[in-house]
Amino acid sequence: LLPHLVGGDPKLIHHSFEQLNLAGEDVVLDAASALWQFGSHHPSDHLRGNHNPALVEWTRFLVYLRDICRMKLKVVFDGARNADKQPEIDRRQQKVEAAAARNDLRGQVTNTPDYIAKAAHVCEFLNINYCVA
Repeated sequence: LLPHLVGGDPKLIHHSFEQLNLAGEDVVLDAASALWQFGSHHPSDHLRGNHNPALVEWTRFLVYLRDICRMKLKVVFDGARNADKQPEIDRRQQKVEAAAARNDLRGQVTNTPDYIAKAAHVCEFLNINYCVA
């Protein structure tokens, strides 16, 4: 939509990943934001441990990137806690607690180890390279 807005430059925005022209290229995908986004679309399910609706979206996203955009994906998942990331972990936990106080389900969604493991299993099923870092 940006090119249609006043001042929008079509050279500065891609309407789809397909327009990035990365067919056949090795593409490293950090899964964290995408997984959170898909989980946040289904917060009540996600918070009850039913990750299936989010995993359906994750699967569609991967298939789109692999088959339509023809990217050679390497998906990177967050693994063990890193002491250097503790300030960010604390900040996120405060946001979750504040969301709980407001009864904001979407704000309480996190990428749990179980959810990440299931998302990695989807990659394995789709024969997409992945690693846990």
